[in-house]
Amino acid sequence: MYIKIFHQLKRNEFDSILLAFTMAFRSIMIQYAEIQMVLVILSINFMIKTADIDEVCVKTLAGYNGSDDLNILAIGMIRTNMLLVTRDYNVYLINRESMDMAINTLYLRKKSVPMSDQYPKLYNSKQMKNIKQYTYNTVTLIDSYSDWLCLITWKLVYPSFGLCYDLSHSRIIVGWRLTNRFNEITISTTRPGYFYTIKNQSESDPSLQIAAYSTSDSTIQDKTHLIITEFRSLCYDNADPNQIRIIEQSLFKTCSKPVKWSVMKGFVANGRFYLFARDSIYSFNEDVYNSKEESYPFKSHSYQSFFNCIGSSEIKTTTVTAFPITTKTSPSAVTKTTKFTNPSSLTTGTNLHTKSTTETDHTTTSSSLEPTEPSTGIKSIIYIILSTVITAIFLSICYCCCCKQDSRLILIKSIYSSKYGKRRSGISRIQNSQANSSHKRSNDAGRSRISSRKTTLKLKSKRSASNRYTSISTSGISRKGSSK
Repeated sequence: MYIKIFHQLKRNEFDSILLAFTMAFRSIMIQYAEIQMVLVILSINFMIKTADIDEVCVKTLAGYNGSDDLNILAIGMIRTNMLLVTRDYNVYLINRESMDMAINTLYLRKKSVPMSDQYPKLYNSKQMKNIKQYTYNTVTLIDSYSDWLCLITWKLVYPSFGLCYDLSHSRIIVGWRLTNRFNEITISTTRPGYFYTIKNQSESDPSLQIAAYSTSDSTIQDKTHLIITEFRSLCYDNADPNQIRIIEQSLFKTCSKPVKWSVMKGFVANGRFYLFARDSIYSFNEDVYNSKEESYPFKSHSYQSFFNCIGSSEIKTTTVTAFPITTKTSPSAVTKTTKFTNPSSLTTGTNLHTKSTTETDHTTTSSSLEPTEPSTGIKSIIYIILSTVITAIFLSICYCCCCKQDSRLILIKSIYSSKYGKRRSGISRIQNSQANSSHKRSNDAGRSRISSRKTTLKLKSKRSASNRYTSISTSGISRKGSSK
């Protein structure tokens, strides 16, 4: 009996443990299926994001590191849109509101379009093919009639004139050719028939000078000429190194702290200059050009914070404030980094370090980006794996405990059932013995009754027989007497 109970207990315990592991395995498989679903969703999202990434913007604009030439051929505001043309002739035609002046960020919300698709008449024209490799400068212009994209040539490189393309009416007219012997950088503006130009003071002196071009006619035509003003010098304020001013130099007035940014391109948006240098993008108020001797603050922005491309993550703006180095200070600059979590709370900052005119210039840049946090998909996978392991362990422990409890209950029940079984068997034996004795007594009483009845019957039969015998005998006697 005990051997059977032991085997039954072992079998029940084995079945319970097997059930526990089966449930744990099922939970693990369910969690694994969830992980696979998450991975599929993440892969789909990654494919969508990869398909949506604008590589031209991410790699050549936001990812510019100053090693090569900036991939911008022309950039500027026109009447209703903003135009950006890259050096490989890709066109961004976006709304003017894409330039967020509050946080100094340009949102390129759609991918670039090849110029052959955006402006096929211009791109496939004979004039464009002739000057395509000899374009010296490119600028956007607004006149009283239309919006223009003008490609300017340089006489020292190409003898023919450039061209101007009417963006609103798709027509091409003869453009301009510069004859200066110094390199110029054109800067588009929203002022009609007007744009700026920046150059170095000389080949050996990188101090910046700025001038303005204006058209001779209110409406650009084939015979329209350009009129240039005198060049003025960009200088740091003597009292505040975070401000600049523009002065007209003379024998009695010089720039003691000239600005020496390596400007490659620029534009004016909503009355604010944006100059693209190799290290940073500098911005300041356009009023500084016409305000003689008045200083204005300027800001420094990284390319990553200025260009917001499709598929790129948001980067917090970081500015660096520095102080000009004089002959009395040490060569090492003291920088102060300010991180902005609220775009509207942007403050001014620079990353320029300059010396006086008697010493060479030192330009350093310092920037820092927030370390990127792991994506929510990776976090969800980690959480699911941890929950799977914890669930499997918890279920195994619970089922093992339940198996032990069940085995104990089975053992107790078997013991109590064996004890109660013995007691019940004893009681049944007593009851059976009592029933047998009563049955025997009843049988004996019946037998005695039967025997007494038999005896009475025998006695009655004997009496009847004797009576018959006596009657016979008496009759015989009487018969004999009569015969006599």
